Amino acid sequence: MPGFQQKSSYDFLRGTEITQIQINKYTVCFVFEAGRDADNYFDITVNTVFEHYNAADGSTSKYDVQGATKDFTEYALLEVPVTGTEIVSDDQLKVTFQNRDALTLIRRDDGHESMTINTPKGVIVID
Repeated sequence: MPGFQQKSSYDFLRGTEITQIQINKYTVCFVFEAGRDADNYFDITVNTVFEHYNAADGSTSKYDVQGATKDFTEYALLEVPVTGTEIVSDDQLKVTFQNRDALTLIRRDDGHESMTINTPKGVIVID
């Protein structure tokens, strides 16, 4: 079954912080670290869509990697601990942060886009 498997757990994100955001032509990569141990990091590479909910003002911005919408406010998530994850649907994973902001990764089902999550224990491909 493609997408965010309902049986999968993304709890390994808890306690980590985004330390880098790399914006490329066809992808955006979020680098997470748990502490400053070089062996305790991973990244999520997205070539689809993601949204940032800003709890301070109640607004949501959207960034479509392949499209024209490029609202980028995710810098507010740098070095803020992850407090939880929720599989909203098979096509959406919501990551919540200590400041109550949320980053929602959205999978498209057009067969040409995917996400990868590189962890020290292996790679998770969301297609």
